[in-house]
Amino acid sequence: MTDFFPIDHKEKSHEDRAAVLEWVQGQVGFSGSRPTDARAFFGVWQCHYVGVGGGQKTKKLDENGLAQSIAEDGTYENLDDRWVFNEDGSFSYWSYVDAMPEYGLLEPTYSEDRYHPLFRDCDAFVLFNGDGSLIELHERVKP
Repeated sequence: MTDFFPIDHKEKSHEDRAAVLEWVQGQVGFSGSRPTDARAFFGVWQCHYVGVGGGQKTKKLDENGLAQSIAEDGTYENLDDRWVFNEDGSFSYWSYVDAMPEYGLLEPTYSEDRYHPLFRDCDAFVLFNGDGSLIELHERVKP
């Protein structure tokens, strides 16, 4: 399971990645497995960060690559966010960023965050960054 590719500057070596994976598995309480294709992610998920304060959110990961966050009142927020399951087995979340001329950003764009995915089963998975400092647990919302 330690054969995943580096996703960010925080990953220095194969041994570091193996240690981060072991630590993340301890934090979430399961060994898990890597997804084999994008279909594993399709659906509506209740999400929260493991070991970090903060609220929960609901995400809808569509087959067409949309990653819409759902507010507590049931309306959609972040309608333009996107996601993709990459060929190297990593997961990319693309956050839409409005133009901010005051900071030199003249056109809207996207900001990519890349994560390692680890599935407990078809109803739960985590995404974690290169050093394990961000672990987001996703649990499927049943219809």
